[in-house]
Amino acid sequence: MNPRLLGTICIIGGAVYLLEGLRFAVKGSYVSDMLDVVLMGIWALGSIGGVLGMIALRVTGTNRISRILSYLPIAGFLLILASILYRVMNPDVQFNPLGVFGFLAVLVGLLLNGFFTLFAHVWSGWKKVVAFLPAIMPFVGMAIGSLTGIEGVNVSLVGLSWMLLGYTVSVSLESALVRAKA
Repeated sequence: MNPRLLGTICIIGGAVYLLEGLRFAVKGSYVSDMLDVVLMGIWALGSIGGVLGMIALRVTGTNRISRILSYLPIAGFLLILASILYRVMNPDVQFNPLGVFGFLAVLVGLLLNGFFTLFAHVWSGWKKVVAFLPAIMPFVGMAIGSLTGIEGVNVSLVGLSWMLLGYTVSVSLESALVRAKA
């Protein structure tokens, strides 16, 4: 797996999700249409690329258990993709448990990956914190959105956090190669 390519895919997915949040802010509320479905699908695929890039760089550690648990966000994103397909096939359904379990798996998996990254000591400095951002930003964005009354702040912040994670994944290979040559 090429971490630079996976990081770039993650950046694209984050940028698409940022656009989704800006769309909600302009409309003033959540918009559920086919464009929402497409943008959510691109974001989920990009996020899978970011998590795979972290795993390829071994930033979550080399322990067998941590490597297996590092795939939990990918399972969650696959559930989210299944939820998106279910929503396309049955637009009248209001509640979809696949999406709920998918988002829970993503949040728990991203928190675990953040801790694994912190304890693996592969990324240093600000890069250690980047692994936590996609799991924390939905809640920070909800707090900011409730204080300001602007819809979509949480989605926009999540998009920015995925873009930063993708950037970190894509440049980490270069920094590892530079350290290896020195």
